[in-house]
Amino acid sequence: MLITGGGRGIGAHAADFLAQLKCKLVLCARTEQEVLTTAEKISKDHGVPVLPLTCDVSDPGAVETMAIAAVNWAGGLEVLVNNAGVPGPMGALEKTPLDESRKTLEINLFGMVHCARAVLPGMKQQGFGKIINICGGGVGWRELPENRSAYVASKFAVYGFTEALACELKNHNIQVNALSPGPVATRPFDEFISAEKKQAIKDAGNDMSPDPAARMLAFLASDQSGELSGKMLSARWDDADDLAADIDALNDSCRKTLRKIDDTNYTEVT
Repeated sequence: MLITGGGRGIGAHAADFLAQLKCKLVLCARTEQEVLTTAEKISKDHGVPVLPLTCDVSDPGAVETMAIAAVNWAGGLEVLVNNAGVPGPMGALEKTPLDESRKTLEINLFGMVHCARAVLPGMKQQGFGKIINICGGGVGWRELPENRSAYVASKFAVYGFTEALACELKNHNIQVNALSPGPVATRPFDEFISAEKKQAIKDAGNDMSPDPAARMLAFLASDQSGELSGKMLSARWDDADDLAADIDALNDSCRKTLRKIDDTNYTEVT
């Protein structure tokens, strides 16, 4: 299993959780010391092999090199977790530097494209695989982060990419899903949310730890998720057992997607 953005935050916590399940892990991050420290701690704590790699996912050449190293070490890759991302610039659109907005899209969207392109030939050859794209950014929620147009646009694009790729790969036994982790107390989240809103989230009884996201990642990476593909799941609102019991019907519906009009569950009224 390859986890990008695995040096800290959700990626590192998910890696620790999955290591408890004895998963063989490859962690990738831009900051060498972070990913080395995280990999060493996880391997020591849980007795599983962990390979740390340094890579900027916005660089397609670097991603190809990283993917080759991961495959050679692991003997193949069954799961890709596209977690690497940045919060991007904050401010009014007309005052936001275009190069910063462009870099946000290059990392948050094209970073996932680069990683998927790099691992897909191997997944197709072995006849199976799972790709999990970390979404979020208010996608599907009633509120969006304020003054974060590049970040929000990139995360909506991630879900569109997820659904399109899932459709493309439906005959290859490769499932592609997006996961919204919800409010998690990480560095980017601290930048997005005011102290008042964070307190309101806590007062509402929300768990701001990465545990729900890690558990849902484990479900999507396992055989329990079966052929579930092309969906956007919430670590906060969805239950793995309920999803597992309803996979065929779920795949045949527009539920857990942003497209609602299917003339079955939802019909357009004029």
